[in-house]
Amino acid sequence: MPTVFRNVLGYKVYFRSNENDPREPVHVHVARRLGGDDAKFWVLHNGKVILDKNNSNLDPRDLRDLQTYLNRNGDEIIRKWVEYFRNKPTFIDDQK
Repeated sequence: MPTVFRNVLGYKVYFRSNENDPREPVHVHVARRLGGDDAKFWVLHNGKVILDKNNSNLDPRDLRDLQTYLNRNGDEIIRKWVEYFRNKPTFIDDQK
């Protein structure tokens, strides 16, 4: 699982290598440890993120702070997605 950011408030931000076929739109997973229960954030065209699901039951305050951090770094997430998966990214706001 490629790590996007190693330590954001004690959480890892990462992609999963097997993101289905066809690949899901740009998103990241956030967890205390890789492979554990995680929260999933979709990344939009503009680099902003929205919470998809919180399987890890992260504290609402942590979720808010993580979302703020990810919003500030959305362009970097997109860049790393393209670099890792080597394809043109798709976004959930493409699918409307």
